Amino acid sequence: MNLDSDLDDANATIASQQEQIDQAPNRDDVVAAAKSAYDDLSGQLGAAQDDASQAVEQASAALDQAEQAAADAAGTADELQTQADAAQAKAETAATCAQSFLAAFSGVFGGATLQEGVEATVAELQALQPQCAPALEQG
Repeated sequence: MNLDSDLDDANATIASQQEQIDQAPNRDDVVAAAKSAYDDLSGQLGAAQDDASQAVEQASAALDQAEQAAADAAGTADELQTQADAAQAKAETAATCAQSFLAAFSGVFGGATLQEGVEATVAELQALQPQCAPALEQG
């Protein structure tokens, strides 16, 4: 009886193992599931790479725009500085000319006669005119 019992136990164990084997997925199913998972991951990776490439392109374009804006601003600043320097020089020349004109008018009464004083002043003003005209122009 012990032998029959051992044989029954062995048959039951074999039947249980055969049932487990029958229920286990076969190799083709495992390969197909792995391929499907791989394909899904590959698709996700491709989408992530596309998104990253697009982000890099957008960042590069934004950097190019920022660099151009900085260059434009630097050019504008240089131009404004040049204009300010020219205006400063013109103002200094105008101030010097105004002082020269006042000094010339003081000569009206410095001549031996009023006529000589006026003639000397007119001559001095005419001599100043070429130097002072650009500084006194509007614009």
